[in-house]
Amino acid sequence: MTFLLQQTVIYTVPLLLVALAGVFAERSGIINLALEGIMIIGAFAGAWFVRSMQVGGWNENLAQLLLLAAMLVTAAAGTLFSMLLSFSAVKMKADQTIGGTALNLLAPAVVLFLVNITFQQNTLNLRYDAPSWFMLFQTDFGFSRQTELGLVGDLLLNKTYLTTYIGILIYVVLSVILYKTRFGLRLRACGEHPQAADSVGINVYKMRHLGTAISGALAGVGGFIYSLTTSNGAANGDVAGFGFLALAVMIFGNWKPLNIAIVGTLFGLLKCISACSGTLDINGDGVPEVPRPQRLASIGEEGAAPQYLIYWQQFDSTGAGATSLMTYHAFTDGWYLTLPNGWNAGNIAVVRDDSPGNRGERAVSFYYWPNQEEEEPKKFLTIYYLTGSNRIARSKLPGRTVLVSDSSAIYCASLDTRVWDCGLNEAELAQRFKLITAAWSNR
Repeated sequence: MTFLLQQTVIYTVPLLLVALAGVFAERSGIINLALEGIMIIGAFAGAWFVRSMQVGGWNENLAQLLLLAAMLVTAAAGTLFSMLLSFSAVKMKADQTIGGTALNLLAPAVVLFLVNITFQQNTLNLRYDAPSWFMLFQTDFGFSRQTELGLVGDLLLNKTYLTTYIGILIYVVLSVILYKTRFGLRLRACGEHPQAADSVGINVYKMRHLGTAISGALAGVGGFIYSLTTSNGAANGDVAGFGFLALAVMIFGNWKPLNIAIVGTLFGLLKCISACSGTLDINGDGVPEVPRPQRLASIGEEGAAPQYLIYWQQFDSTGAGATSLMTYHAFTDGWYLTLPNGWNAGNIAVVRDDSPGNRGERAVSFYYWPNQEEEEPKKFLTIYYLTGSNRIARSKLPGRTVLVSDSSAIYCASLDTRVWDCGLNEAELAQRFKLITAAWSNR
């Protein structure tokens, strides 16, 4: 339940911001169909800025400050791009629908062109993965890893992003401004009855430019938040139709902030379910599996985060269940391992090493520990996540085998079958090791 609610919030926040962006534009008299394109520009601007700062040596301890700066950059990028719409609609009197559609076609083309000529690839990735830099855990709020926070505490204080709080705050503040202030009244008057607004001295053209600019800023920030929280901060000229979905939320919510918040939460939940539903048939046999986590024995310092194996179970029509396979998931590093028969929570222990001294290198070590009361655990497998400019050299250290590599990281492993015949060799390990993707069908 906690995971479902956390993911619902992640999908809901950008939906709300972009839907509110549409409200600001339409209340000023401009139909902003370019929300999708502005989100794409915002995601690209944020990814480029964050990557540039990471490459330039930005201190990871100031990651949240970098996130705030990136939000300002994406707001500026969205504002500038939206000015093309306001110029065509207000100054040139062009058809607003055609103008918005043109910008939706222009945005991905511009992004892919810039990514290709600058990085010689189709996707702009961050130098270091977004969760390890920007995700907030309960320890960041002063709680120990073993403290039980409950459903609400886990939802608000564990595995969340600063952008979630800021996004909700922006939504509330701007909703109040739009409907409870003199500025908001004038903006709405320009959209509902521009002649009456002009007759009392309100500059209708100026207010429409301003409404579209605010709309662009919100959509740009929404695009960056969506990219950061669902796509690891990557920019590839696509936001999965979230701009059009936000338009649907706006219309379904009748252009009212409270209604939009309710509808946006509903749409966020449905989007979360649709994104997760395809991941339930993990072995591709047409029968969904239900995950059953099993906690492993603890090794190392007190207070370390608990580790789990996932037993995937299938149920027949009588309700009888059987385990189809087991996996271990390293969500922070973005990978999972399908485990051979013979591995189980009774003879395996797992330890993570995220110590600050190993900057650019994180490790997950597997131990064979069948008799936990009388024997010492024996390490037989370590999987490394390597980043940084010297990651290639570190992946070639003695005993290491490269599993997967991409433009920003290398995954390698060290396997010692002398400790325990775990049923794996290097080739089988590489076959069972997979990166976590949006759908299991992409594995």
